[in-house]
Amino acid sequence: MTIASGVGSIPTLSASVATAGESFSFAQSFTQGDALSSNAPTVGAVSNFSDQTSTAAGTVSNLAGTIDSSGTITVTAGGAGTVAVGQFSSEFSFR
Repeated sequence: MTIASGVGSIPTLSASVATAGESFSFAQSFTQGDALSSNAPTVGAVSNFSDQTSTAAGTVSNLAGTIDSSGTITVTAGGAGTVAVGQFSSEFSFR
């Protein structure tokens, strides 16, 4: 069997009846696998194996945010593919 890229090719077969007139049976099966990828997938695409998520990089734009002294949060979305999160937390300790 010849193996290329981790996948075997269909082998050459031959069969013959050793004694003329004798009954015989013959069966063969071959399952071809996927070729192995030698490159990483391009952005926005996934390869043919496993569960994958591909996300393109965000676009630089006007992504911004502020949190003032009263805890008011203002978040301005950026370009495509960006995420902005504003968070304010308070901690109280009583003794």
